[in-house]
This record gives sequence, C-alpha cells and structure tokens, in this order.
Amino acid sequence: MAHSRRNGGFPIGVSNAEINRELAALKRAFSLAVKDGKLMVKPYIPMLKENNVRKVSSSLSSALTVFYGGSVHPIYSAYHKSP
Repeated sequence: MAHSRRNGGFPIGVSNAEINRELAALKRAFSLAVKDGKLMVKPYIPMLKENNVRKVSSSLSSALTVFYGGSVHPIYSAYHKSP
C-alpha cells in the first residue's frame, strides 16, 4: 500500500476523518483497559485536524426553495416577504 509523507505516513486516499474514527476506537479500547485494571495509565493519542467545512445556503428562503422542490413553503411565504 502506498504511503505519503504529506499525511504523516498514512495510506493515500484515507481522509483525516476516517483515521480519527479509528483513533477514537483505539482510545476507547485503552480507556476500557484502564477501567478494567489491565493498564495503569491511558496513552495520549493525538487526533488529526479535519477540514469538514460545509457550504451553507445564503438564506432560509433559498434553503426552503430547494427543500420544497422549487417553491417556498406557503407558511414561510405568508410571514416573510422576500427582499
């Protein structure tokens, strides 16, 4: 499997979010081992930065237009006037 220096040696094509889910499971396993008395201390496992910024619609009106298939919901349009 190909590895890259850019992402810390993790396999290419694997997102930071995917790696963080695996690290979270590993952290949980260590926590349970400490709780059960199998380990004295839990090791520090740093998480990777995730870039999961989502693009959001500019206004509620346009979001409702998309959600309701091209027309704004009648209740919304009765109480809010479009600019």
